[in-house]
Amino acid sequence: PTAGPAAPVTTRHTRVVTQQQPREFAPAPAARPDYALERRAQRRRTLGWIIAILVVALFLGYGGWWLGAGRLATVPTITGLDRAAAVSALEAAGVPNEIRGEYSDDAPVDAVLGTDPAAGERVGDGETVALLVSLGRPTVPKLPGGGDRATVEDELRRRTFEPVDGGTAFSSTVPEGGVAALDPGPGTELAVGSAVKVIISKGAAPIEMPDVAGKKPDAARSQLEDAGLAVVDTREVFDPNVDAGRVSGTDPATGTEVGAGSSVTLLVSNAVKVPSLLGRSVPAARKELERLGLAVEVRQVADTDRSVVIGQSPGAGDRVEPGGTVTLTALP
Repeated sequence: PTAGPAAPVTTRHTRVVTQQQPREFAPAPAARPDYALERRAQRRRTLGWIIAILVVALFLGYGGWWLGAGRLATVPTITGLDRAAAVSALEAAGVPNEIRGEYSDDAPVDAVLGTDPAAGERVGDGETVALLVSLGRPTVPKLPGGGDRATVEDELRRRTFEPVDGGTAFSSTVPEGGVAALDPGPGTELAVGSAVKVIISKGAAPIEMPDVAGKKPDAARSQLEDAGLAVVDTREVFDPNVDAGRVSGTDPATGTEVGAGSSVTLLVSNAVKVPSLLGRSVPAARKELERLGLAVEVRQVADTDRSVVIGQSPGAGDRVEPGGTVTLTALP
């Protein structure tokens, strides 16, 4: 059938206000773990640690090698080389070296004996190798001034010798307790390790006081000093047998044993020799005696200056003490 004309449509807008409500979501389903991915990540982490450990181990190993074997040098063989060639061989091997002398009974002086450490051994960086060079056979050393025992024995041992007791002896130059001598003597060539006798000083030998009586003081002093004695004083004494100004003796007395360097006093006579006064007038005789420091006693018949001396006591040539009295006999 045929439809009629459509009726007009009227549109009305309606506004609906609603309240916001939270949207409710349904929980998402749990994701399934990817075990293969986790295993690959774990393998990567393990491989990283292994590489790191290997790098550290290599670094530590190289450091240890550098501090140890990597910095070592091998001492070369120098057998048969002379001194200059041996030094060159050590320098070529990069080994610092020094010369050290050693005594030898067989090798000539300057012959190469070897090295210390020995050939083939390894030495660290900066370590010095001693090139051992022959000093030949050792000789007995000279004695030092004063003969210090410790110094002498140390020098003997340094030359490979063995110091042994050699007894004692007097010495005018070495004080008591020092080394007076060696046996064999200094300069003697001996085998390595030989024994050398060490003779200890007892000090200077006693000196017998020499006889210097009748000499002038200067001559007596020189003789005593040449004997190792010291003249420290001079004293006047009366000696009827020695002229004035001459030495009467010594203190200590002649023949006494004294130590070297002992002090000595010279005894010098002050005796006055009486001159011959016979035939002189009393005044002249008196004047002469008074000039000599002597007292005068005159025995005469008459108290006159014209009297002549006919006798005297003590007699001419006799010696008297200073200030002594001489008695004159005169006539008339």
